[in-house]
Amino acid sequence: KFLGLSDLELEKYASLQQQGGYRAVLIKAMNEAHVWWVAVSPWEHVLLTAQPDERDRITALIQAKGDAKRGIWEWGQET
Repeated sequence: KFLGLSDLELEKYASLQQQGGYRAVLIKAMNEAHVWWVAVSPWEHVLLTAQPDERDRITALIQAKGDAKRGIWEWGQET
């Protein structure tokens, strides 16, 4: 409600998901809101993920490799 979404738009937002290398996003412009599937790179996925197990694994790899680039690259190879 804070964002000014209608009940239908809130339902759309609640249904957002990810599948393979794609992520669903809700884009609202003026009085229209649509869900779009967008491709995300492993780098973008790392920034967007809300999955605790993914965040924990990524953090562990970054620490093990001593470098964010190498840790994220390694995680991308695992998935």
